Amino acid sequence: MLLFVASAAQATPVSYGFVSGSAMLDIEVNGSPISSLSAPVTGTFFTFDAMVPALTDLEIVIDDTIDLGLLLGTLDISVVVTDGAGFSAPAGGTGPWTWTGGPFDIAADVTLSGGLAGGFSQLINVSSPSAGGTVDVSGSSGTLHAVRSSMFTFLHGGQTVEVFATIDFVGVPEPALGALILIGMGALRLRRV
Repeated sequence: MLLFVASAAQATPVSYGFVSGSAMLDIEVNGSPISSLSAPVTGTFFTFDAMVPALTDLEIVIDDTIDLGLLLGTLDISVVVTDGAGFSAPAGGTGPWTWTGGPFDIAADVTLSGGLAGGFSQLINVSSPSAGGTVDVSGSSGTLHAVRSSMFTFLHGGQTVEVFATIDFVGVPEPALGALILIGMGALRLRRV
């Protein structure tokens, strides 16, 4: 008897847990760029179904303290991005695949201190219109790239501040999937006996 088992990436959607990543944050005040700085991505996952192929879920965390100069001072930012309405399916074939999605739910804790405009702290919960980028997966890792898109806007000292992000995320398949495959193979073996 021959038993063919599809690879994890082909059998079901696979979640890729965070290994590394970064976000390029572009800060604009009243539509004029004032800062472009790198911030670490600190978690958590994206899920990709290679059979469709389709990006089906994501959650990304950005957490950093950034010096924005004399006017605004220091920005302490913690952002969680989760998908709100899903994604369009990328074209078939082999990766990398292009994806679009949204709106995205964004929860941000923003604190400004030390600038000429004075202190500021605000919790922001918004739906960002959409984003897109590329996703690529192999047997041992997955990468997600989100092109520059607006994350959120807030008012401070009579100024409109808008935060844009370009995100790169690297993950590995989460171990729970491997355990489920082993359990399934064990059940098939027991059934055979």
